[in-house]
Amino acid sequence: MLRKFRNMKFTTKLLVSMISVVIVSILIMSGNAIRMSNQGLYALGEGALVNIHQGLYNSLVAIDENVRNKLNGDLLLLERKILSNGGIFLDDFQEIETTMINQITKQAETKTIPKLQAGILYLNDDTDIVDEIQEITGATATVFQLVDDKLLRISTNVRKTDGERAIGTYIPSNSPVYQTIMNGEIFRGKAYVVNDWYLTAYKPLKNSDGDIVGAIYVGQLMISDQVRKLVSETKIGPGYFFVYTDEGSVLIHPSLTPEDNLFEIVPVFKEPDGLVRYPWKGEDKVTYKKRIDDWGVSLAVGLNRVDIVDGLDAKMLRNNLLVGLLVVAAGVLVTIFLVSSINNPLKELAEKAIKVGDGDYTINFSSQVDDAIGQLTNSLGVMVAKGKEMLEDIIKSSQSLSAASTELATISDQMVGNAESTTEIADDASKNAQEVSDNMASVSAAMEQSTVNLDMIASGSEEMGNTIKEIAENSARARQTTEQAVVSADKSHESIIGLGEAAKAIGSITETITEISEQTNLLALNATIEAARAGEAGKGFAVVANEIKDLAQGTAEATGKIKEAIEGIQNKTSVTVKEIEEISGIITSIDEIVNGIVTAVEEQSITTNEIVNNVSQASQGIGEINENVANSNQMTSEMSEGVGQVKERSLEVKQSSQHVRTSADELSSLAERLTKLVAQFKI
Repeated sequence: MLRKFRNMKFTTKLLVSMISVVIVSILIMSGNAIRMSNQGLYALGEGALVNIHQGLYNSLVAIDENVRNKLNGDLLLLERKILSNGGIFLDDFQEIETTMINQITKQAETKTIPKLQAGILYLNDDTDIVDEIQEITGATATVFQLVDDKLLRISTNVRKTDGERAIGTYIPSNSPVYQTIMNGEIFRGKAYVVNDWYLTAYKPLKNSDGDIVGAIYVGQLMISDQVRKLVSETKIGPGYFFVYTDEGSVLIHPSLTPEDNLFEIVPVFKEPDGLVRYPWKGEDKVTYKKRIDDWGVSLAVGLNRVDIVDGLDAKMLRNNLLVGLLVVAAGVLVTIFLVSSINNPLKELAEKAIKVGDGDYTINFSSQVDDAIGQLTNSLGVMVAKGKEMLEDIIKSSQSLSAASTELATISDQMVGNAESTTEIADDASKNAQEVSDNMASVSAAMEQSTVNLDMIASGSEEMGNTIKEIAENSARARQTTEQAVVSADKSHESIIGLGEAAKAIGSITETITEISEQTNLLALNATIEAARAGEAGKGFAVVANEIKDLAQGTAEATGKIKEAIEGIQNKTSVTVKEIEEISGIITSIDEIVNGIVTAVEEQSITTNEIVNNVSQASQGIGEINENVANSNQMTSEMSEGVGQVKERSLEVKQSSQHVRTSADELSSLAERLTKLVAQFKI
């Protein structure tokens, strides 16, 4: 398609282009107009939604206000009906058994309570008054009796789900209604009554002492038949209104029921009040919603986006297309006229341009018309004049170019020679740098081996230091042990000396015993002699004397053995004392030797630490030398690389110089051809 357009005549291109521009302009303008109209229609439609919603919202607020005002009158009427029978009091002598049911939890309990009276009228189970109020006002009514912490319905026309009166149900103490009544105040507002929400009014009932004994109530369904009919029948085209609670339960809707949760179906309704947009049954929908605070529900109105436009966009598109066709037709006629007025002057310019292209620069271009074609003609005249001047410059430049090419060839020859010399020098430098690099590598390897050896020496020195340290510690412990041994030997020496002294004392005692046994033996001998003299009377005494003699002899023998043993102990003790003295001397010598060892080991430990420190410093110094050698090696490598790069650059210069020589030759040939070509033009 693009190639066909390029091959078209200029006039045809102009005609097609203008028609295309007109058509595209019409389509763009039509689309923009439709888009803007749709936006405007959507804005108007959404504004209409808001306005209609506000109207119904105001109506519901007015209904709420009317119901509240009416309930005030209904409450006053109920109170007057009850008090017209007399004062309120509890009759403790009339009690009834009542089943009380919590209206929220449905929990039941049975209790006996006194009856509530208004004058002579018992209000328990009497429904005449509440039914009369409903007939007159249409409102539900209830009489409550306070039982413990409950408001018990004793008379009501409020119905349960089974249709029975809600007598026996009660309001628990946690209800706002109960709390307001017990404060002696009137409760007005929304309240949950048995099984539905009502607009209500509650008022305390007090006895003659001012004590609260019950309450009265009047109310009307919050979503009454009137409200339901008003919301259901109010329409905006195919759109509709609906009502839902804060929990999402649908109260009024053409297709949903209270069992349906709107928040689960369309979560966007959880957002704050205002316009919301969402898909609904395959269509885009716009809804405006606003909460009725006094009711605790939200009123919403929705409409499909298609219904807002209602086909107006299609009508606008048809009108725009019709107008566009008329504009295209007019544009075609105008284009044909313009093409014919442009085509002839352009043909004349084309013929002259062909002659200039053949080299005839004597052609003159000029025009007196101040339009685009006239400006083009004059511009061509200026171009030919400039071209003529350029040709003259080219002739002069070709001559200069020929001379310059010759000089350039000479310079390139000199550059080639210089590049070859630089290459030879670079080769020599590269060889020298390589030798230096190899030497530095050898030095680096030797230094690394020295570093390894010093590290091993340092490790051995540290291990020797640790071993000497252990020897010093063991020598110190040995010194302590020898010192303790000297002390123990001294104590043993003293004990043995004491043992010798004790043995000497025992020896003296045995000598005394020996003397006593000898004297006893003499006495026994004398007794025996005397007994012999006494004859028969001394026989018994003689026997005793013999026994004593025998004991004395035994004692003498035992004492002799003890003496011998004591002498042996004394001999051994003397030897032991000498040996302990010798041991003490030896231990003292050992202690002196150990002290010398400890002193020597401490000095050796200090020397070893100095060796370790010196070896560490030497290792660090060699490490620094290694780093310097490595840096030198790296620098040598870099120098070698730099020399290599110089060689490469020299070769490149040589090659470039050769290319320059070739280019100079080609430039010389080009100058000759240029001179021949210029000679073909007419100036």
